[in-house]
Amino acid sequence: MKAIIYNTEEDAKNADWSSNTLTGSATRYRYARKLLTETTTLTKAEYAALYNIPATLTDDEGVTTPNSTYQALEDSYTLNKCGLVVGDEYDITAEDGTTTVPAYVVDISSMLLVAGGE
Repeated sequence: MKAIIYNTEEDAKNADWSSNTLTGSATRYRYARKLLTETTTLTKAEYAALYNIPATLTDDEGVTTPNSTYQALEDSYTLNKCGLVVGDEYDITAEDGTTTVPAYVVDISSMLLVAGGE
């Protein structure tokens, strides 16, 4: 199973949605996502940025206060990496007819969080 690996499932969703929007597709997501056994650790600030949780809030009068949701976050989060499953559309065919797969497209069959996760 060929996929492009992202640090988090949210990153994979964002990449898929962005590429789909650029192609003019009416659907939000094009590719299946598979959680992997590999993990990544995000700091509180990185996690908050990923999920759009601001550290402070500003009211209508311009008064800034700490965001209690941000303050309640843990110091770090360990999340499973995510594979955006792709087909042969990323393969590169040379003029001589040989096909290669770009280095960023990898086989994730042995990295699936759930065995047989297809």
